Amino acid sequence: MPDGSSNGDISRHILPTSATMAGVSITVVSLVRLLETHAGIATIIDDIAAVAAVVFLLSVFLSFMSLRTPGAAGVERYADGVFLFGLLLLVACGIMLAWELGQTSSLQQHDGRLGRCDGAPAS
Repeated sequence: MPDGSSNGDISRHILPTSATMAGVSITVVSLVRLLETHAGIATIIDDIAAVAAVVFLLSVFLSFMSLRTPGAAGVERYADGVFLFGLLLLVACGIMLAWELGQTSSLQQHDGRLGRCDGAPAS
């Protein structure tokens, strides 16, 4: 039974997935910044998503080095660990974003401004 630690076996999956997740993280940063601007709230979600993007880029670099360096199973393990850390950061962002959207929505319903995020009264 293969142990999954052969050079490039895991890195071939980490490389494209990490690059994609870096793009997803940057998209989350953009969406949260729009939410903060329009709803007038301040969160750290965009900061954490930006850190996740950098972590995923580090994972891309490590997995690329693992593919290019013969016998670099240790680098592949680091790429795997860094990738998992990036996923944890992005999941934390998702949980915080869902919480923040729920809080913002309940405040708007209470104020009678459902559907309006600019603070103007509903027409």
